[in-house]
Formats: sequence, structure tokens, C-alpha cells
Amino acid sequence: GAGTETKFRADELRAKVDGFAAAVQEGAKHMEAEDFDLAVAAFDKAEGLWPGKGAKDKAEKARETRKGFKTRVAVLEFEVRGEGLTADLGWNVAERLSTRLGARFRVSERTQLQRVLKELQFQQTDLVNAEKRQKLGEMLGVKCVVVGSVGRMGRRITVAARLVSVADNTQIQSHEVEEDTLDALADRIPELASVLGMTHEEKEALFDYPKRLQAGKDALAAGDAALAGKRHRDAHDAFSRAAQEFVAARGAKPTEEAANCFRQAEAKRKDVEPLAKRQTDYTEAMAEGNALLGQKEWA
Repeated sequence: GAGTETKFRADELRAKVDGFAAAVQEGAKHMEAEDFDLAVAAFDKAEGLWPGKGAKDKAEKARETRKGFKTRVAVLEFEVRGEGLTADLGWNVAERLSTRLGARFRVSERTQLQRVLKELQFQQTDLVNAEKRQKLGEMLGVKCVVVGSVGRMGRRITVAARLVSVADNTQIQSHEVEEDTLDALADRIPELASVLGMTHEEKEALFDYPKRLQAGKDALAAGDAALAGKRHRDAHDAFSRAAQEFVAARGAKPTEEAANCFRQAEAKRKDVEPLAKRQTDYTEAMAEGNALLGQKEWA
């Protein structure tokens, strides 16, 4: 009856209010802890539960704060394993990476790191232990540590790095680079530092770009081949796919190359469109004529 419906609506409203309040409270907690990605997610959730009640403004403030904020991190000495690799390589990689990370993070000085390690009587090998990493993080006043390894497999040398929260040992970001020589590997350290400072969405977009660009070029080549064979409908479809891929590539990484490729694909699609339509009309007319012949229906 009406009473039951009223109670149901009251319970639904109460659940919405409680959910909204909990999400806002969670967002505020993450803001205080300087976990701005989590704060944005919490405030967005609150806005979805109860639009127009201020959560949207809080989410925007969290986004703006996140843009200019640099998380404080420490870079630990990298583990070295593999034939022909010397132990000091782990220190050198950490040193180079520390310098490059300054664009996105506030990096604890290496001398301060060594002093705290000595004070805690920790060896580098102790830091594989999450509890000891957390203790080190607290002493240094950092929220995250960068840990990693340098290894050799055959001729290839790999540097793998992970950005890890000292509070709960969760992995925030990771990346690895691989080369044949140490000199070539040193040239990839800026890439390693850049990716460690990215959100997952930024990293996905970065590595989606070359795939999208190549897919567009492949579709463009397929369109050219179809056009040469006078398969105008296939050419039109291929050029359309190419344009879509180049749009996606531009969304991932707005480069001049992607923009030029898109313009080229669009021009070819528009040029072949009348021919494709004519071919489609002809094919449909032939199909209709054959059907009429098959049914022995003469005009």
C-alpha cells in the first residue's frame, strides 16, 4: 500500500544520504593523506549518489591540487643480477633515476637515505621486507619508494622499476626498459622516470598511441590496395577505419604525424565515396536483376 511505498522511498533516500556522506568523508580523508587520485574517485562517487550537493566542486579542487602536487619519494638501490653486471650498477641506476624523477616527484636526497638506513641498521637487502620499507618511509617522510632491478637475459639488459606505497605496500605504477648495451639503457632512464610519474590512464594512452597509429597506417595501405584493384567499397571502408584509428591516436597523443595521417585518410575517403556509392548501387541493382530472373518475373 501507500505506507509501504513511503517507507521504501524513505529507506532509499536514507541509503543515498548515508552513501553520499560516507563518500565525502572518504574523499576528505584521502585529501588529508595527499592521495588525490583516491580523493577524486570518492568525490565523483558522492556526486553520482547525490548531484548538486557540493561533491563536484570538491572533486574539481582535488584534481587541481593533484596537478601541482609532487609526492615525496625515495629511490632505493636497484637489485643487480646477471652475468657481467657489477654491483655498483644498482646504485648508478638509482642515482640517474632520482635526478630524472624530480620533474614529477619530490625526491629524498640519497645522502639522507643512506643516513636513515645506517640509523635503522638496515641493509639494502632488508628492504625487500614491506614492514621495513614502511619504517624507512616514515623516517624519511616519504609516501612512496621506488624499487627495482637490473638484470641480464642473454644479450638483453633490463631495468624494471616499481613505485610502491609505503603505507600499504601497494604498487602504484611500474615500467621496464630493455636494451643490448648499458649506454643504450642509460638513454632510456628518462622514459622510465616519466612513466613512473604517470597515472594508469596516461600510461595506457602513451602506449596505445603507436598501436593506433600503425593500425591506421595499415588500414590506409589496405585502402590504397583496394583502390588500385577498383574495389571502391572496400577502399572506402578501409579509409574510414584508418581515419578512426588516427583520431584515436590523436586522442592518446596529439602529434602532427597523427593529424597529417588523419587528413590524408579523410581526403581519400571523401574522394572514393562517390565511386563506392556507384559500385554499391550497381551491385544492388545486379542482385535485384538476378533475383527477378531467377523468379522469371520479366519487366
